[in-house]
Amino acid sequence: MIERKSVVWPPDYLSDHRNMHDLRAMVESRIAHLPGLLSEDIYQLRVHSSSLDKKKQTEIERIAEGIAGTVVARESAARRRKGLSDHLPIPWWFGPVPDWDREETTPKRGLGIYVEGPLLPRPGYDYAKERRRAVDGVSQELAKRIEKASQQLRLYPGRLRMLMLQFVAEPDTPLCDDDFVGSVQAATLPDGIDQVWVADQEFYNADEYEVVWKRLR
Repeated sequence: MIERKSVVWPPDYLSDHRNMHDLRAMVESRIAHLPGLLSEDIYQLRVHSSSLDKKKQTEIERIAEGIAGTVVARESAARRRKGLSDHLPIPWWFGPVPDWDREETTPKRGLGIYVEGPLLPRPGYDYAKERRRAVDGVSQELAKRIEKASQQLRLYPGRLRMLMLQFVAEPDTPLCDDDFVGSVQAATLPDGIDQVWVADQEFYNADEYEVVWKRLR
């Protein structure tokens, strides 16, 4: 029997990441009717991560409505290379993707989104303290997933019971894969879990990879 669990840090990272994709889709749907815009070139919406963090779906819809409304009202400016920007309802920029940012794999048309984060750590940022908090937090989240998995796997005595774990972290978090591996190796396994496997990535090149599974326990 197999039980799959994801360990996410920080715990709200996936919901914030989903906000990014939802905003892009909502804006795109509201400006798709403009003739010759997204159907002829690739455009980009730029926002700051702090503007989307911990936002509810209704708030994302309100932001999308505001941005799209401005793009529709100022369509000619949105088509220019320098783009269109405003600080309401959040700070944002919309315009054609710059030539220097276009690669062979860049789509020829449509809308992409780029979420900017802080260029420098916030004032008073203590790397060692934040790292310890992250490592401890991952261990606590892992313990919760292990306990939930064991509750399910205990229902199948006499069978090989495997826990498959995937680690998902915010890019700027002060963690590495070895931290997660160490947390798994140090975790207490209750009855009901015979093996623990962890997802890893084997890269073919800078953009392509395959998910492989490695047994840790």
